[in-house]
Amino acid sequence: MGSGSPAGALPQGWEPDRHRAYPGLLGADPVLLDACDWVANPLPRGDRPPHPARLVVAAGTPGVVRSARVEVPGETDVHVPGSRDVVVLSLLGGVVDPIDPSDSDARRVGAGDVLLANHPDVPADLRWQVRDASLLAVRLPASLVADVMGRRDDASRRPPRFTSCTAHGGLGPRWWHAASAVHALLAELGDAGSQLVVAPAARMLAATALACFPNDAVQVVPREPSRAGSATVRRAVSYIESHPDVDLTTQQVADAAFVTPRALQMAFRRQLDTTPTAYLRGVRLAQADDELRSAEPGDGRSVTSIAHRWGFTSSSFSRHYRAAYGRAPSEVLRTTVIVPVPVPRGVEVDAPQR
Repeated sequence: MGSGSPAGALPQGWEPDRHRAYPGLLGADPVLLDACDWVANPLPRGDRPPHPARLVVAAGTPGVVRSARVEVPGETDVHVPGSRDVVVLSLLGGVVDPIDPSDSDARRVGAGDVLLANHPDVPADLRWQVRDASLLAVRLPASLVADVMGRRDDASRRPPRFTSCTAHGGLGPRWWHAASAVHALLAELGDAGSQLVVAPAARMLAATALACFPNDAVQVVPREPSRAGSATVRRAVSYIESHPDVDLTTQQVADAAFVTPRALQMAFRRQLDTTPTAYLRGVRLAQADDELRSAEPGDGRSVTSIAHRWGFTSSSFSRHYRAAYGRAPSEVLRTTVIVPVPVPRGVEVDAPQR
């Protein structure tokens, strides 16, 4: 990306006519111009001078797919004049506010949200204010988006026209998950990334953008919130129940369900009246209960060993087990493991009746 370009110059590798002649281009932030096609002017805060955006890491192949982690300290006004590429942001932190609240499509974007930051049909007067933001920007050529929709052979070769910068209800996390996975892949591959890997990843992201953001080529019926919640919970529950012995975090379960941790928490509350952590604990308690009841003499299993196997300390296991099953785990283990009583010599034992 163009993080090393001097202010006022287009980033390295750009064609001179790629963008319109922007008024005030000499004051533009080259990092945001490269990552988002945003003409940005950092604003001073009090007595402190303005700080330009900072490129954290960039990856991918120019003309195929590019992703960049960008940090924007302080406050920055951005002008979005429309791009030949499609740029989608995942906001990792901070706030992006529309400067003109009368724009019906523009709304505040915060951490965990996604935003179609630029595309060929962006209105010429769209403006935003960015504050203390951390962004993951993914750039896709509009020609690739058109190709994914099979429009490359059309006479106009016109790419699909996006009609909103915000995702369909409930579909933002789908982009978040896909973009994060591809960015990690591209960063790991570096400049040596094979087209056999990069090109399919780019096509997958183009298809995901078309599925997530309203456009004139793909008609998506927004999912009912309750259905979305049910699907989220089903994916999370399936993942938890198939990994009960893994030290799972809420973030890992949320990633498996294609949602943010906050959305996961809300879905569990709404559908199951519990939390992902409490549900995982219940699954582990059930596994531990099975072990207590299947223990046999001499197999070395104890309350402590079973507790540790399923991620509990001895004291927390006893407390949670009693609350769930109404008995102490030691009681269950004692009644399950039948210790044979030695028979005195000379005493005959009747054989079992058949």
